[in-house]
Amino acid sequence: MTAVLCVIAATLASCSLRDPKSLSETEIFSFDVTPTSIPADGVSDAVVHICLGDETPEGSTATLTTEFGLYRISGGESDDNQQGRQVSISVAGSCDDVSLVSTTRFGVNTIAVKMDGFVQTKEITFTRALPERIQLIPDRFTATANGVDRILLTAELEFFSGIGTPSEGNRITYLTRNLADGSEVSALRREVQSDSFGIAWAEIFIGTAGTYEVVVFAEDDVSVRDSVVVTFQ
Repeated sequence: MTAVLCVIAATLASCSLRDPKSLSETEIFSFDVTPTSIPADGVSDAVVHICLGDETPEGSTATLTTEFGLYRISGGESDDNQQGRQVSISVAGSCDDVSLVSTTRFGVNTIAVKMDGFVQTKEITFTRALPERIQLIPDRFTATANGVDRILLTAELEFFSGIGTPSEGNRITYLTRNLADGSEVSALRREVQSDSFGIAWAEIFIGTAGTYEVVVFAEDDVSVRDSVVVTFQ
C-alpha cells in the first residue's frame, strides 16, 4: 500500500500525489502496437510502445505477455524461462519500446501489459506467409516395388530472400505420375500441411515397377512447385 506523505510547514500544503487506487488504468500507463498486422514468418516484428501516466514514476515496472511470438528487448533475447512470451522492463523516461517478433503460427494474437495491478490488452494479427518456392528432396531415388519399401519425400518451403520461414499450416499437395503413360497414381496423392519449420513430409510406396515423377505444389499458388523422378524396381 502506497502512503502519501503531506508535509505541513507554516501553512497547510496539499498533497501533489494521488492514491493509486483512485487512478484509472489509462492514468497509470498507456500502450500501442505498431503495426497491428505482420507476417507470421518468424522474423517480422512489431513495436510495443509503453508510456507512463503523469502520476506514475519513471522506472516503474511493466510486465508484457503474449499468446505467441517472442519479445525482445534492446536486441537481446527475453527471459528463457518464459520462452520469450513474458518479459518485464523498467520503463526508462516517460516512454519505452519492446519488440515483438512473430512466430510461424498465424492468427490473431492478444498481448497484454500489466503495471501496478492494472492490465491493458490489444490484438495483433500474424498473417499467413505463403511460400515463394519449394525444394523437393527424396531420401533416395530408388526403391523396391513391393508395396512396402518407401521413399521419404521432404518439401522445404522457402522465401526467395532466404530470410524467415513460410507459416506453419501451409497446404501442400504431392502427386505422382507414371512416366510410362503420364497418368497420375491416385493412391499416391498426398495432401499435407507444413510444420513450424516450413517442412512438409510425405512417403510413397507402390507395387508396380516403373519410373515415376513426384510433383509437389502449394495449394494457394500452384506455380510454386518442384518435382523429382524416382524409380521403383
